[in-house]
Amino acid sequence: RRMLSHRNTAVGVPTVWFAVPDLGAASKAYESIGLPRARAFSDPELGADGQAFGAGLGEIWLCAPSSTDGKVADFLRERGGPGILGVTLAAGSVATAARVIEEGTGVPMPTYAGQLGTSIRVAPELTQGVWLEFTQQ
Repeated sequence: RRMLSHRNTAVGVPTVWFAVPDLGAASKAYESIGLPRARAFSDPELGADGQAFGAGLGEIWLCAPSSTDGKVADFLRERGGPGILGVTLAAGSVATAARVIEEGTGVPMPTYAGQLGTSIRVAPELTQGVWLEFTQQ
């Protein structure tokens, strides 16, 4: 298989994030289909409590609102229910990804300490409706 080269240095998809209204019920559903429960986490920027599940080489993250006015709560209200909230891409260089995205959009991409390492987040307004995170593990 040929490795593709991208200007933004993306090399894989380690996580897909799902917005869910009830973290406990959604977690039970994912366990019932055989996915192993991994770590719990919180994401103050999204206003979410989360639960990771192992999925082969990557993970599925269930994100439920931790407040009524956070980004996950807004997403669920706007959609009327659960759905894909975001995707994390592994990057060879987060700094390069940030530079490429900033040059293309004119929007600053500050780094932060993400769940998987140094990361940047591209807002749904720039990606056709989903959060896109680049992380360097």
